Parts: sequence; C-alpha cells; structure tokens
Amino acid sequence: MSAAALATDRARLRLAAGAPLGPDEELTPRVARALAVAREVGAPLLPALDAAAAAEDDAARAVRAVGVATAQARTVAAGLVVAPVLLVPVIGRLAGADVVAFYAGGPGRAVLAVGAILLTTGGLVARALVGRARRAGASGPDAGLEEAVELVATALGGATGPATALRTVAAHVDGPPGRHAPLLRTLALELDLGLAGGRAAGGRAAAWGGGAGRLHDALGLSAEVGAPVGPVLRRLARDLRADELARVLAAAERLPAQLTVPATLLLLPASVLLIAAPLLDAGLRAVAG
Repeated sequence: MSAAALATDRARLRLAAGAPLGPDEELTPRVARALAVAREVGAPLLPALDAAAAAEDDAARAVRAVGVATAQARTVAAGLVVAPVLLVPVIGRLAGADVVAFYAGGPGRAVLAVGAILLTTGGLVARALVGRARRAGASGPDAGLEEAVELVATALGGATGPATALRTVAAHVDGPPGRHAPLLRTLALELDLGLAGGRAAGGRAAAWGGGAGRLHDALGLSAEVGAPVGPVLRRLARDLRADELARVLAAAERLPAQLTVPATLLLLPASVLLIAAPLLDAGLRAVAG
C-alpha cells in the first residue's frame, strides 16, 4: 500500500472519530483540494475525502487497465530492441563466426551504426506511442473536468449556493482541472444574473457540448426548478471518469496495430541486419577460403 493511501486512511479514521487531521502535505493533492474546499464552505469533511479517494481509486484502476492492455505490445517492442544484443553473440558462437572481429572492422562498424540508429529510432517511436496511449484520457476536451464537478458537488454540501460553490472551486483547482476555471466562473455569473435556466440556457449548454454542457444543463435546471443538484453532479463526475477510462482503453487497444509500423520498418530490420551480417561475413570468408 502506498504512503498516500495510508495517509488517506489515517485521515478518514481521524475524521470519523472527530479528531483533528494531521498535516495536509501527507495527503494527495486531490484529497487536499477536496478538504480545502469543504473547510472553506463548511461542508462535511468525511464525504469530501471519500469522494476524492474514490476518484483516485478509479484513476488507479485505469492505470492498471492500461498497463494490462498494453503489456503484450510493450513486451514485443522491448523484445525486438534487445534481441540483437542477446542473440548476436549466441548465434555467432553457434555458427562459428567471430562476431567481435567483424564488428571491430570497417564494414562491421558501418553495420553496427546503421543497426543502432534503427533500433534507437524504433525504440523511441514505440515508447512515444505507448506514452500517447497512456495519456489518451488526459487529452480529451473534458480532461480534468470530473474533479472540478466533484468539488462543486462537495462545495454544495456546505452552507453555500451554487454560484458561490462554483467560484470557490474555480479558486482552488490546480493543474489539469484549472483549465476549466473560466467555465466555472462563467456559470457562476449566469446564475447570479438569472440566465442559467430556461430555453436559452439549454441552447447554451448544447453549444458547449460534452461534460461542460451537462454541467451547464444540470445547474440551469436546478436553478429553474429548485431541486438539489449535488447528487446529479456526483453522477456526472463518475460518468466523466468512465469516459476518460474508455478513451484510454480504446487507445491501448489500438496500440498493437500502431506498433507494427516501427516494429516492421525499424526494429525488425535492425535485428535481422545485426544478426545476419556477421553470419554472412563468416560464410563469405569460408567460401573465399
């Protein structure tokens, strides 16, 4: 269990017992933000901590799922990179070829340079493709919005209205959710001006689209009919996390096909070149001798 998980468990136990919390720096940034928002608006701390911890558990499951989905592709790419290093000495010895002497000569150094360039380029391309697959969830238009929505739901648990909750969260978000702070302030202004409900608000929500449109629509309808919106926002946050996971898994499923390009054009030719060149040289020397 990680130190962050242990710190979260200790904080949960202290809150359940009504004891003061330890230093916030022991907690993860997400949990610390949730508790900071809850303290500022007077919302219950334990539900805020549990919501943030549950979101982090979802993120950890997404990372594990991507790791499993990309394991085979990463193993194949790594195998093609290290294959020449492992196989050239073994095959050279079995075939009776002097690999060291070949690669010490001029033709061998040229072959080694070409093979190294192909292996390095192919390895870097494969690594970039794997990294892009892992970052797919953070590249969508709603990336980070789920935390902002979750924090708004937390803020609404205190003695505050939706507009104040939106501004409070906009002031606290940092990192990925910070890109949505202008959205939160715009929604707060519409609520203050009474523009969040009605058909016009529905049209603006549709124009925004995605998770932002759903957030706009939920807050607008809540203001229009006077219904509590906190539970709806919690569900919206869960849906956004599920959408991010789906994007990541879809990118991971495409990864094996994408890796065929560097494997076929770079890694495999490099492996064949580095393994076959000393054997071919030894064969030609044997024929000439």
